Amino acid sequence: MVRLFLSLLLLSVGMTTLVAYVYSQNETRKVFAALQKVEDEQMQLRTEWGRLQIEKAAYSASFKVAAVAKKELNMRLPERAQTLVVKR
Repeated sequence: MVRLFLSLLLLSVGMTTLVAYVYSQNETRKVFAALQKVEDEQMQLRTEWGRLQIEKAAYSASFKVAAVAKKELNMRLPERAQTLVVKR
C-alpha cells in the first residue's frame, strides 16, 4: 500500500514537473519573440534617427550658407522687376 502511494506520488510529481517545464519553455519562446520584435523596432528607430540627423545637417547647412551670403556677401533675393521668366 505504501509502495503504491509512493509510486503515485512520484508519478504526480514527475507529471507536474514535465508540465511546468513545457510551460516555462513556451513562455521563454514567447518572451524571446517579443524581444526580437523590440530589437527590430529599436534598429528601425536608430535608422530613422540617423536619417533625421543627416536631414537636419543638410537643412542647417543650407540655412548657414544663406545666412553667410546675406551677412558677409550682402546678397539678397532679386526683386520681381529684376526677374525674367522664360517660357518654352
